[in-house]
Parts: sequence; C-alpha cells; structure tokens
Amino acid sequence: MERAEKVKNLIIEDPENIWIEYDKVGDTLYLGFTKDEADETIMLENDIIINIKDNKIVSLLIPNFKEKTNI
Repeated sequence: MERAEKVKNLIIEDPENIWIEYDKVGDTLYLGFTKDEADETIMLENDIIINIKDNKIVSLLIPNFKEKTNI
C-alpha cells in the first residue's frame, strides 16, 4: 500500500485521551494517543513522524515545531 493511502486509513482510537509534550531543546512537539508501543513508523514529506500499531495512530512527532508554526 502506498504511503499516502496508508496514512488516509489510520485512525485515532480515543481522541479524548491525548497528551501533549513539548521538548524545548529539541523543538519537538509530541502528541500521544495510546500507551501502546508502535510497530511501524511513517515519515511524511514535512518531516512529521507518525508512529502506528494495528492501523491506529500511537503518536505524532513534529520536529522543528516553532519553525513550522511560526510561534
């Protein structure tokens, strides 16, 4: 399955159970959706990293967060 198609089919199991962490030193925003350990990682063209398990998003990492968001 092509990467773009795979990303379209991913789900967030419980969108109300999310936590956010920001690493100032690494300028990385971390969004966690489950405590499960990912069995696959997809890197998008914009360097955002999606960790997945069983077609569910485990976490998202957004490196260079300030640069990407102009914050």
